[in-house]
Amino acid sequence: MNPMELLIEEHRLIVRASECLQRLISGAMLTRRLKFLQAEALVDFIASYADGWHHAKEEALLIPRVQARKPAWDLDHLGDLGHGKAEDLVA
Repeated sequence: MNPMELLIEEHRLIVRASECLQRLISGAMLTRRLKFLQAEALVDFIASYADGWHHAKEEALLIPRVQARKPAWDLDHLGDLGHGKAEDLVA
């Protein structure tokens, strides 16, 4: 698996965890009962995995490739592009 494929797969994992958390919250709104341990584990995964590992990989692997192709870009706004468009920049 190349580095870009790895980042894409990590995005999928983060999205899946976010969707699971949303389902837990939706269920809790209906039943008035939150599965706290599951919700806590999902929030911890999203925060620690995305912020602790995934974003560092993006900064090390993705940002330099984007800068090499589009050096005049203001990379503070890269996240606004969405994943599909960001992937096109480094393909």
